[in-house]
Amino acid sequence: MKYHIMIIGTILLVLSGCNSQKNDTLIDKETGAIIHTEVPNDTLQIDKETDVVYFYLIAHPGNDMSNIDQYLERVPFSLKSKIFTKSDMVYQALKALFDVKNEFHEDSGLQNALYSSSLRIVKTDQEDDTMGIFIKGRMRGGGILSDDFIKRQIEKTIEQYAGNYKIFLNGSEKEWRCALDESGICD
Repeated sequence: MKYHIMIIGTILLVLSGCNSQKNDTLIDKETGAIIHTEVPNDTLQIDKETDVVYFYLIAHPGNDMSNIDQYLERVPFSLKSKIFTKSDMVYQALKALFDVKNEFHEDSGLQNALYSSSLRIVKTDQEDDTMGIFIKGRMRGGGILSDDFIKRQIEKTIEQYAGNYKIFLNGSEKEWRCALDESGICD
């Protein structure tokens, strides 16, 4: 009897979504105990439909460039209709990011290193456990500091929805890998 009450309670807890923190709920098969695992705040759990996607812009960078991710800030973007798949979420998030055409985003003071680039998302394909992201256009850097952020804004936007991915710029992984590399030795 206790077992049935625990199962019903667990189901109600999961269905009600009453926990305000971002957690994954697991049930230990042997004991029936509920196990919560913390989900980092900057990752989105994708298990249902959504009408909001997120992309990353730059909060005023400081002097410590050893970890540029610390200067990237998540920006929400509301969609006109709901989407259901990780692939669609990546597509819509990148579309929203590439649609920001100004150096500074609205009144937020957040900066967009991509503002002078002419990039657009063509498609996203999920094959096995790897997502292919196909981008067309040209990346234009604005100097060493800006160049570091250009690729990272795109990658961090993707990483909140897809763990394994490959980016193709104008149909080529190498073009993505070597974009903004002025050394002439990129492979």
